[in-house]
Amino acid sequence: MDFPNVKNSSPEIDAEDDSQATCLILSVLGGHFGLAQLFISKGADVNHKKQGGHSSVQYAKGYKNILELLIKNGADVNVLDDRQDSPLHRAATLGRTGVAKILIENGAKVNVQNREGNTPFHLALEDEQSEVAFLLFESGADPKILNRAKQTAIDLCKPNIKKQMRDKYPDMLSEN
Repeated sequence: MDFPNVKNSSPEIDAEDDSQATCLILSVLGGHFGLAQLFISKGADVNHKKQGGHSSVQYAKGYKNILELLIKNGADVNVLDDRQDSPLHRAATLGRTGVAKILIENGAKVNVQNREGNTPFHLALEDEQSEVAFLLFESGADPKILNRAKQTAIDLCKPNIKKQMRDKYPDMLSEN
């Protein structure tokens, strides 16, 4: 497939729409691996941020192959948006265990806190994403970190998730 109007390493490759999205970001949003690959091969900035501070890594939340392509080409797995959420925060909230695993394997910080002081572990437990919560805990998430409201991740747990955590990790919850 040849795209003669897409020039090598030209400024046009990172042209923005009204929301500051580039062709790469739009291809990631649509799950178009081939287009993402093409734009990257032509020099697209894998760390470009659009309105809200979101980069292509944050939009690759459901597309593991695209996420791996972005990372392989230098995307920052710890990039923060305007709310100070990292890609791992988004994966935790959405229950994307496979994406979370790829991010962690590539250096994502599991205890990073957003503007509210919540870690990905806080958000996974609050949103009842137990599988991601288990992965985060097993990857070093600290259950004692307090958010700005002085709550641990366990404090945000619904009773059914707290029971799952207690069953799987009895020592973690012994003092809660």
